[in-house]
Amino acid sequence: LMESVPLQIVKLEKAEQFNSSEEVEEEEEQGDSNSLLLLEDTENSSDMGNQNTRREEKHSDDKSGINLSTRSQEVEHRVYPIRWFMLAAMIVLNISNGMMWLTFAPVPSLTAEYYQVTLSDVDWFSQSYFVASLLIGFIAIGVLDVFGLRIAVFLGAFFNLFGAVLRYISTVHPILCSSIYDKSGFMVAMIGQIISSFAQPFLLYAPTKLANTWFGSKERGLCTNLASVANPIGIAVAQLLSPHIVTETSKLPTMLWIYILPAGLGVILSLFYYRDHPPVPPSASGDIEHEPFFKGLKKTILNWNFVILLSFWGIASGMLNAFLIIIPQYLCPYGYSNQDVGLWGSLLIFCGLAGATVAGILIDYTKLFKEIGVVAFTFAIACLIWFVEVATIENEPVLVAFPLCLFGFFWILITTNKHGTRYRDHISSF
Repeated sequence: LMESVPLQIVKLEKAEQFNSSEEVEEEEEQGDSNSLLLLEDTENSSDMGNQNTRREEKHSDDKSGINLSTRSQEVEHRVYPIRWFMLAAMIVLNISNGMMWLTFAPVPSLTAEYYQVTLSDVDWFSQSYFVASLLIGFIAIGVLDVFGLRIAVFLGAFFNLFGAVLRYISTVHPILCSSIYDKSGFMVAMIGQIISSFAQPFLLYAPTKLANTWFGSKERGLCTNLASVANPIGIAVAQLLSPHIVTETSKLPTMLWIYILPAGLGVILSLFYYRDHPPVPPSASGDIEHEPFFKGLKKTILNWNFVILLSFWGIASGMLNAFLIIIPQYLCPYGYSNQDVGLWGSLLIFCGLAGATVAGILIDYTKLFKEIGVVAFTFAIACLIWFVEVATIENEPVLVAFPLCLFGFFWILITTNKHGTRYRDHISSF
């Protein structure tokens, strides 16, 4: 009996140890599960806290009336008052260059007598602009694309002024013209005219880049139209001003130094006000890099509709320019003065600008680009035939001027057709 009792005690002790170890394991498992539950509760509470924080931040933003997208737009886009001074400089430069182009055409006989050359030689003063534009046009676009707006505009202003000064120097007889029969004065004047023609591509291509870089999306059309219409206004001013200044050959130097004044003003304005780009772009598109010129040129050349439009617009512009150059030589033999023809030429330009305005309104309303162009072309040809028939009638100014103004109304409408302007703006914006 004594031997069996310790054995039972040992068994009881082992059973108690086993039971106690199971209790410890159960307590550990319960502790682990409790810790996991506590950890999950902590994470849930932190997530809820973050959500509440976000809601409070959003609520505070809503209460303060702040829109994040609006705030970013206010920071990223801005227009500057200096843009209007830059536009004014561009208008002055284009008016001046238009005057430079048609300086001698309204007074061809007096110019030929002064320089002792033929009327065909005088015509080359105006025709040199077209030849120079073909040679310098691609360079001007490259300068705008690579070096920026300020350099391109300043180069145009410098060429315009330097050419104007050189033309006036051609009239200084003690320096360059030792004899009235010497043609050195004519050659110097022609060189000055060619140099001033270098300015034309820079000044005609710059308005689109100016509008895209400095003006807001709602102001770009106004900027481009004002800067582009300045060149025809300069042509009309020259048609009026040149015949009234040069009433005799001795007055030709006076006309040339008067034409230096707007060119000099344009240089001053371009030096003081022009910048390449604003610190902050005016709109989202103003901060976008445009397609390289040659890549865009390849696309347009392969566009058959563009090729047709380019050919038609080029022929129409060439006919108008040739008409403006030779119209005094055509009418003056039939008893009309240079002042009369100059007045009619300026009316042709202003009637054309009025026609372009009417066409723009009609196109915006009807979207009939092609139909309006065809109608305008038909009426322009009819008015031109009418003018040719009545131009030989002497001392009938109203009968001659009326078809001439109608021709300008319809013909300039064609060359400034809004459909064509979009293509030209697309090319020059490169």
